[in-house]
Amino acid sequence: MSITYSEMKNQYTALKKTFDYMNSKRSEIVSFIKSVDIQSITVIGCGSGYCLSQSAAFSAHLRAGLHSSFFAAGDIMLNFNRYSNMMRNTLILAPSRSGSTSEVIKAIQVTQLEQKVPVISII
Repeated sequence: MSITYSEMKNQYTALKKTFDYMNSKRSEIVSFIKSVDIQSITVIGCGSGYCLSQSAAFSAHLRAGLHSSFFAAGDIMLNFNRYSNMMRNTLILAPSRSGSTSEVIKAIQVTQLEQKVPVISII
């Protein structure tokens, strides 16, 4: 069985584990978000993480009441200057299946060079 097939078959189990873990860390996450001065949430992703970004941005706006956007990490990585105004006082939410997606990592690094914004990554 291929890795991709195995991941697809186990996605609901993995999602449940992720949900349970995030729920167990809820108070820490809420405390962290309250401790930083943010005016928006920016979700960045690549591949399947990007597909999840739109839903995450909508959910964040719905539940947190903050302006939320989603962008392809590769575009931010290559064209940060076009996004710099939108990245001020934002919280970056970066979903990644592997945690080593180079576009996501580099987009965060480019952003951090210009603006120190808080980041939460869900891997």
